[in-house]
Order: sequence, then structure tokens, then C-alpha cells
Amino acid sequence: MKTIEVRRHTQAEKWEDLTDEGRYIVGEVVKRMEKDYDIIISSPKKRAQQTLLALGYKIFEIDKTFGTLSGEDLTYYEQKVQKVMKDEALTLLEAYLKIPETQKILMNHGWKFTEGLRRIAARLPKNGKALIVSHGGSIEPAILTILGGESLDAMGGELGYCEGARFIFNEKDILKKVEVLRL
Repeated sequence: MKTIEVRRHTQAEKWEDLTDEGRYIVGEVVKRMEKDYDIIISSPKKRAQQTLLALGYKIFEIDKTFGTLSGEDLTYYEQKVQKVMKDEALTLLEAYLKIPETQKILMNHGWKFTEGLRRIAARLPKNGKALIVSHGGSIEPAILTILGGESLDAMGGELGYCEGARFIFNEKDILKKVEVLRL
């Protein structure tokens, strides 16, 4: 089996430098992570790259497939999303999932993310492992597309910093299982 571990970046400041709390979270995650990855990938965002550096990885690829969803895709729905957030006391991601149009955008992004995972699985050797640091708003839709859920309840709620998922592929690069990783 091939394994791709995808983690959300850790806590960062406005300018994307890691906070002290973010570095502490990374320290806790290091104790629980697998080792000896064959492929290591970061989102293009600085906070994801800094998370990998804090995890102890100095050499990694940057792949925009695992970046954030373009805000332009969601801008048209901003007022509607804000109203749903306020009226129903939801987080931003919960509101996006509640509105059919934005839910569709998120799920399409999730499928693209999942296709990127398949591409990485094809590069892995037998029993190979990859590590990707990405973003909650990208990882969560990918998990939901696989689990077939339209609500974060299907995966136990939103991902916290450095939480994520383990995607397990067979020898033919077919996704067989996803496990949500919590701290």
C-alpha cells in the first residue's frame, strides 16, 4: 500500500510567519508522524513551507495543486455566506458547505485535490509514503468527496492546525481508505 499523509499548516501570523503556538503544535505533531517519506510537498503558501521547515524538512517540492482555493471563485457569494454565518452561527467553511453553489465549488476543488493525490501516489514506490502540507479549506473538501459527506460531521468537524488525513492507495494507485488525523 502507498500512503499520503496530508497535514494542515500550523498557526501563523498575518504575514505567514509561524507563531510560538504554531511551533509548539509542530513539536507535538513531530512525535506522532511517520518518518522516511519518499516525497515531500508543500502548498505555495509561506505558512505551509514554514510548517515543513519546522517539521524538520528542508528539501521539498512546491505544488500549486495543494494550495488554497482561489477566493475569486467564491467572491460572488460573499454576502450570502456572511449572512448564513451570522444567522446560523456557523464558521466560514460550514457556511460554504451549507450553500449549494459554494458547496459545489468546494467539492470540485476537493476532487482536483484528490486527483493530485492520485498523481503523487503514481510516483511513489511500492509501500511508499508522501507528506503534503496544505490548507484546511483544501483538505476538508477532499476528505468529504471521498467520504461522500456534505457536512463536516462526516469527518468529525473542521481540521485544527497540523491535523489532516492519511490517504491510502493500493498498488494500482486506487484510493482505498482515508483516515482523519487529529492531534
